[in-house]
Amino acid sequence: MRRITLCMLVMNVTHPITQFSHMSARLGLVEADRHLVAVVLTQASATGIEVRLKLNSAQDFHVFGHVALPIQYLTRAMVTAKRAKEEADFRVGWGPMDLGFTGIWHWQSPINFVYLYKLYTPLEGFEENGLVFKNIYGPGLDTELSVRLSTHKFGIAILLVDSGKGLIDVINDKFHQEQTSYDVLIEDFDTAAAVTIDTLYYPTVTASAHLIKYVGANEEDILQVNATLNLPEKTPIVLTDIFVLEVRP
Repeated sequence: MRRITLCMLVMNVTHPITQFSHMSARLGLVEADRHLVAVVLTQASATGIEVRLKLNSAQDFHVFGHVALPIQYLTRAMVTAKRAKEEADFRVGWGPMDLGFTGIWHWQSPINFVYLYKLYTPLEGFEENGLVFKNIYGPGLDTELSVRLSTHKFGIAILLVDSGKGLIDVINDKFHQEQTSYDVLIEDFDTAAAVTIDTLYYPTVTASAHLIKYVGANEEDILQVNATLNLPEKTPIVLTDIFVLEVRP
């Protein structure tokens, strides 16, 4: 807290009473951003006010207003208008209902991009709708293509997390180098993978795996696999095995 026009206080409180087991509060004033906040949050409700008026240009601004009071018809009133280089957010909210849209778009290359759009409506069954199309490569991989209509979602998401050199890096190197020796089938790698598949009428299917390739004591190439497939209302299918890879001339 430097001075009264540039201060922000955030508090988190835990309490043995279930209703107030977790409470948080924000109190502050930032004159440069025209940002005023005085909000108390509990597990069941929010009370307070927040206002932000940040106006840099026609392409860079953030206007936000939020009022929450313990009154039947004013438990939540919100309006936001935000525009940045790769982001937009225009919404109004009253109680549990929202109307508007949000968007995030970022393009770096054909293998690194993010497009995320959401449409909010007060119509029952279409409260939150969205489109996700992203591919983030290096290190690892985070890719998703999905469409959501409120509680219905259709699409696939793949997440690869590498410890050191990963599977995709090894495959990429394999395709871009000349094969001059059969001593090594594939380089060592350590990758954890997660896959989520959503259909319109079938519950979500998830799968996870941990793949480790290393060289054994006798110079053999070994692939260790630990994988789990989760089907709705079914016992998970688990695969744990070790494979010895051989190169045939």
